Amino acid sequence: MLELLREKKAFAAIEIPADFSRRIIREGSASVLYAVNGSNIIMANVTSSAVKKISPATATLRVLGNPLQGYLLFFPIGMVLAAFQQGLLFTVGALVSFVLTIFALGKLLAISPRVAFLTLLILGGSFSFAVISFAEFFASIFSHEVNFVRASLMYPVPAFIFSGYTWPTESMSAAFQTAAGFFPLTWLSNAVRDLLLIGQTPHFEQNIFALTTLGAIFFALAFFVERNRNFAAASVNR
Repeated sequence: MLELLREKKAFAAIEIPADFSRRIIREGSASVLYAVNGSNIIMANVTSSAVKKISPATATLRVLGNPLQGYLLFFPIGMVLAAFQQGLLFTVGALVSFVLTIFALGKLLAISPRVAFLTLLILGGSFSFAVISFAEFFASIFSHEVNFVRASLMYPVPAFIFSGYTWPTESMSAAFQTAAGFFPLTWLSNAVRDLLLIGQTPHFEQNIFALTTLGAIFFALAFFVERNRNFAAASVNR
């Protein structure tokens, strides 16, 4: 049961003891163990509210990863990562930004990684490649830099919402899930939160593959758009 929770094959679980029925008959109530993956505090709050309504059973709470269900261990990670992404969009930045982000989480917010730093570095490098290519493609669409900067300011909030960080993508419609798959932050935010709070994430290889694939696709699209623009400009000059 605990392994399924850590791998996110289940968000919450209830362990029913062997003497549950006997206690109900003899004492009128019995206790069950309610366990939840607390790395996503929204899911923990929703399911913990529901489990309190179970009657005639009482639940003993066990939250994995974020035992106090504190927002300090939840929102700062996502907000710092969103800010990191915006920095990449403005500067078409460097991997050092991710290193500084992890350092800030550890030193300033006391959220120390529970996994090898190389794992975070690989994930951050793949994300950087995807975001840089993403920015290059959309920058190639705009004829003026100012228009691209304006558009980039509109991107972070939808990307954060669709990333599934505050609400699972499983609860979204198929169309929204498809759209979320094209946002690099979708493949980073939840994985980094799991690695920092739990020490593992169930789809690490899939996230790396998705980020590198998105990076390659957007890079190819940016190259195609720029090449066509150059050809068009050359034709006009002739």
